Amino acid sequence: MSPRSLLSLALAVLAAALAATAVGASADGRPDRSPKPSTYTIPGDRVFPEGIAAAGRTFFVGSTTDGTLFRGDTRRDALVPFSPAGRTAGPPRSA
Repeated sequence: MSPRSLLSLALAVLAAALAATAVGASADGRPDRSPKPSTYTIPGDRVFPEGIAAAGRTFFVGSTTDGTLFRGDTRRDALVPFSPAGRTAGPPRSA
């Protein structure tokens, strides 16, 4: 399977998983019935997504290639870098 096909398959699985778990509510507490994307786009040609974490409408996906973390919103079809490759959480360590 080519890397592009593998990425397409992974994104389809991601979309299905998010669609199955996305039970949003509007600000007034009523269910959110707005249309959701059927696929999500991760920027880059060699991301190779792995792992999904979700909370409410926000979800996160990691890249096995370089460790970049991407953040998405179930109402939008494109993810954005959340934690670029090589960055660590917290303040820099002193020597």
